[in-house]
Amino acid sequence: MRDFVLGCRIINGRGQELRFGGEVMKNVAGYDLSRLMAGAWGTLGVLLNVSLKVLPRPRAQLTLLHECSAAAAIEQFSRQERRPWPITGA
Repeated sequence: MRDFVLGCRIINGRGQELRFGGEVMKNVAGYDLSRLMAGAWGTLGVLLNVSLKVLPRPRAQLTLLHECSAAAAIEQFSRQERRPWPITGA
């Protein structure tokens, strides 16, 4: 989840309203601070507003299943990584 948080607005323990990051990828100021909120369980502050990066759904998807040894799997995965297509799971 933290890879998709672009920005957020929070209230900290002192009652101060803080804003980190932005609403678009071009705005990178405070980007890392807003990513800390993902998985913080409210220990850093109460979330008021969150901006998320969204991606279009791919037109098609393919799942491949291969049974092989661990060494062969590492070699196959390394070969697939060099191709221009995204790998979403391994």
